Amino acid sequence: MGFKLSVIVPYHNSEATLERTLLSLSNQQCEPIEIVLVNDGSIDHSHDIVKRFLADNNSGHTFLDISYDYQRGASEAFNIGLKNCTGDFICKCDSDDTVDADYYSALICVAHKENAAIVSSPMTVHSGRKTSVIKPFRGNNLNSMSINTANFSLCNRIISRELLIANSIEAYPHIDRWDDLGIVARVLALKPKTAYIQKPGYHYYLTPGMKSLSRSGCNKLLRDHLLCALLVEHWLTECGLNKEYAEFIHLLKFVSKVKMLRCSPRDVARWKATFPETNNGIMHLQQLSLTHRILFTLITKLPTGLSQWAADRF
Repeated sequence: MGFKLSVIVPYHNSEATLERTLLSLSNQQCEPIEIVLVNDGSIDHSHDIVKRFLADNNSGHTFLDISYDYQRGASEAFNIGLKNCTGDFICKCDSDDTVDADYYSALICVAHKENAAIVSSPMTVHSGRKTSVIKPFRGNNLNSMSINTANFSLCNRIISRELLIANSIEAYPHIDRWDDLGIVARVLALKPKTAYIQKPGYHYYLTPGMKSLSRSGCNKLLRDHLLCALLVEHWLTECGLNKEYAEFIHLLKFVSKVKMLRCSPRDVARWKATFPETNNGIMHLQQLSLTHRILFTLITKLPTGLSQWAADRF
């Protein structure tokens, strides 16, 4: 009998956190699962940690160790894991996060009980001493969903592998930010049966006090966001779903350019010129806070000098 679940764990230079992640995965209290570790060209001791851990592993779960010598990026690492996994369902675990011991068993149980292709859960976010729980949207109506981690992460949901295979869905190559969104958005657009568990079992760790993105880092993030928005729109159009999901496409393209106003220096002119059709109707974007809708509207309507002043209020 095959595995009910495959967990894909891409990692790159994760020596500080990887063992904690591996321990939480090996402690899963469920039928044997498949854990696919993909070393994305680490140059620290990450792969040594994996080899030592696997040598002592007696958890009953199966670990696959895939490694290559140069960094290909998060999306390619995930796709390699996806091609090598065999479970009925797949999910992802980041190499600095952890999962509760009963988390995957709860997701699998609900998937079989409700015959669901996707089962999602809230996730716990840890930032220093602060802890919060974020909840995903319940259902698969993309037009009603905010663009956020809980709604589009591959870490707090399991997805039918057959659903991905049948629709040729994998991560978009070379998109390492919003790589999860590019998959989850397309899957949800197909309106599969979805289910939900109330208990948050995935622990998402943020590094407090992280430095702001460098200019090159911000440009890479922007490139990924903008390209992902275009690729998702293209896919929906090819599937004849672009009219049905016009609201989602509008929001996705709008959110994809927001970093232009948050990375230094803020580029108001570029923001206005990128996907200019999204500058209309900002006040109708209910997924954004009222404060942000007002601020974005001001930036759109005001002359350049005043728009720059408004942008600097971020």
